[in-house]
Amino acid sequence: MHPSEQRTKALHDLIEVQWVSEGKPIRRTIKPLSITNSESPMLKPETVTRDPYGDWTHSVLEAFVGGRELIPGPEWKAWCQSHGIETLRVEMEMELDETHPAWIRHFDDGEPGSVGWNPESPSEDWHMLSIHDTEDGPVVVWYREHQEA
Repeated sequence: MHPSEQRTKALHDLIEVQWVSEGKPIRRTIKPLSITNSESPMLKPETVTRDPYGDWTHSVLEAFVGGRELIPGPEWKAWCQSHGIETLRVEMEMELDETHPAWIRHFDDGEPGSVGWNPESPSEDWHMLSIHDTEDGPVVVWYREHQEA
């Protein structure tokens, strides 16, 4: 095979992600994991041990985030695709009422984190990816193996 054909094939196997941040175009290339690989690309559930603020993040997500506060949508979508997962984000504010102790602690008393909020998985096949505080309040992110439509 000619070198240019090899390069074209290699590029075909990559996902190119582009977005604009602070007025500058950003471009990343991600190599997706093979869904047919004998080693499943899907994340493995981990034991959730929440910190003193009630927060926790899956170790694979923590490595991906790398201390950033925001992951651009296209990069997030490509990362989920590369792991063969779909995600569901639930906000504490939408799940609890204003009389719940976790609501009062966070929104009325101004305490950080998600202490006292114990969200339940939508179903058996959903696993926690992260529970953390945001500027808009605590959220939980669930994941499961991508379901074909």
